[in-house]
Amino acid sequence: RAVLGCRTARFSFQELCGTASGAADFMAIAKSFYTIFLEDVPQLTLKDINQVRRLIVLIDTLYEYNVKTIVLAAAEPPQLFQAHKSGAAGEEDAPKNHGDLLDDGKYVTNVHDEVFAFDRTVSRLMEMQSKAYLGAA
Repeated sequence: RAVLGCRTARFSFQELCGTASGAADFMAIAKSFYTIFLEDVPQLTLKDINQVRRLIVLIDTLYEYNVKTIVLAAAEPPQLFQAHKSGAAGEEDAPKNHGDLLDDGKYVTNVHDEVFAFDRTVSRLMEMQSKAYLGAA
């Protein structure tokens, strides 16, 4: 859903972060639109680690291209990623295939990587709300 004359688009979280999208896709979007509406962003846990990673890359890309970004989310930025919960009642550990992007058991990362990266995402989301950012975008 886009208004090309205004270079504005609306995407759902599922469209951008729930599919096999990556940095090249997000760069094409950032180069095409001045303003992006991202809707239906859920609270995320370690069970959603691939979506968390895509959201991190998406926000990094939109930030670097100074795209005005309006996020409609289930929580404020600091509460969007609940790293200490896996999503299931009573579970608090990463899923068995955490970090295993190829499902071959060869790459298992530390949860701290995503927490650190998401802290940067929170910071960028907060800055993207500022008058200074919106004035420059």
